[in-house]
Amino acid sequence: MCTPFDTLKINWKVIPINCLQIKQEEICMQTYIGCTYGWCDEECIWYSVMATGTDVRKIVGKINANMPDHVSLWAKLNAPYGTSAVGTPHWTILSTEYVDLVTGLSKVCGNWGKGGLKLCAGPDAEKAAGTRILTLLIQDA
Repeated sequence: MCTPFDTLKINWKVIPINCLQIKQEEICMQTYIGCTYGWCDEECIWYSVMATGTDVRKIVGKINANMPDHVSLWAKLNAPYGTSAVGTPHWTILSTEYVDLVTGLSKVCGNWGKGGLKLCAGPDAEKAAGTRILTLLIQDA
């Protein structure tokens, strides 16, 4: 039997896009055991971010394992170009806990941002080498 109409249940959802990509896959850094924490190697990084919708978000960062005693890894991110977001005003030390690096993200559509990493060794640092994984993540503010 055929009717002049039929129905279909449609489940729908509107969601924001949250996407972040670091341009580099790997960087190498070297610093020297110094007399103060002024002995640091700085390297530039680039990242792209897409964060649409009406919510305000932020970019946070952490490393997978803490650095050895008297050795520190720092990050500083500029806000993505063309946005009103606020980048890190000062170098921020990285640890295994997330720290805010960019705040005030809203309606960003694939904009690039520039940042940096800084590796420092104090006067009591031991000779060492290793690998750390930096994770950047978009979170609700």
